[in-house]
Amino acid sequence: MRKFIRTQKKEVVNMKSITVLLLSLLAFGLMSGSVDNAFAKGNWSPPPAAVANLVCSLSAATPPTFVVSAYSSANVSSSVTVTVGTEECAQALLDLLNSGLKINDVKVITPNIVYTLTNKEQ
Repeated sequence: MRKFIRTQKKEVVNMKSITVLLLSLLAFGLMSGSVDNAFAKGNWSPPPAAVANLVCSLSAATPPTFVVSAYSSANVSSSVTVTVGTEECAQALLDLLNSGLKINDVKVITPNIVYTLTNKEQ
């Protein structure tokens, strides 16, 4: 009779372990499925980055000043206008900074200065 009781206790312990394991796997599967569905349905997307490249060159005027010789942008506020060829570089740079962009990189490529501005910390 004692042997029979020991066997029943072992079976009960084994069944509890299996039940806990199965319930844990089920809960994990339900949680991971709901997280994956949120991304699959397109409920979240990062905002687009705003980027501007400004190339400034020394003008031939007396006294010489830096003027915008090239400009390109993506997702920059439409209120910012940069005129290539006539606008002073300092004013164009100020307008871009006031629109919320930050200077990300500056390179001197003789005789030009190339500014890269973004709205993201990089």
